[in-house]
Amino acid sequence: MSRNLQQRAAAHLSWANTTKADRTARSDVGRKAFFQQLLDKYDGDEQRARHAYKAHFQMMAYKSAEVRRANREARRAAKPNPGVELIKQLSATLTPEQRAQALEALKAGK
Repeated sequence: MSRNLQQRAAAHLSWANTTKADRTARSDVGRKAFFQQLLDKYDGDEQRARHAYKAHFQMMAYKSAEVRRANREARRAAKPNPGVELIKQLSATLTPEQRAQALEALKAGK
């Protein structure tokens, strides 16, 4: 197992062993440090830092959704439609009327 995978597995195991009451306290240090960085960046203005904090997490959600959408579209593009493939194979032997009927049946879900 690579070092990275070992570290990720250890992190998951560590979080699995953390009780619900301890989760907030455990991540509180990082959350406060991040907010402090934003306060420093925005000259101590809490309102601006709070907006930047929310914007940061909304951008992460947006980027995550973009990646999920792109992955979904890639899976759909890579997944062949067996009905369409069969029609392509048989198209040389079908008359135009038969081809049109078969395509209509596929569209109708028959």
